[in-house]
Amino acid sequence: MSGTQIQKDRLIVNNPSINAKRKRFNKLSKKQGWLAIIETWWIRNRHRDELLRMPDYLLDDIGLTRQEVIRESEIPFWKSGIY
Repeated sequence: MSGTQIQKDRLIVNNPSINAKRKRFNKLSKKQGWLAIIETWWIRNRHRDELLRMPDYLLDDIGLTRQEVIRESEIPFWKSGIY
């Protein structure tokens, strides 16, 4: 088995074509991961802003008080909320 080794339960293939594809995939995966995190932050921030703009009777319909919404909106966008 030339060009192949086993290292800690991982198969390592010494093939330049496969290794190049693997590197491109890893870069893409990291980029997609960061994009997903940024999208989550953006959605979280948007939802908190929408809750702040809601009138009290709508907040009551969804079971929240104005004080809970204000407390939630004070949490930084990168942290998940109290719920």
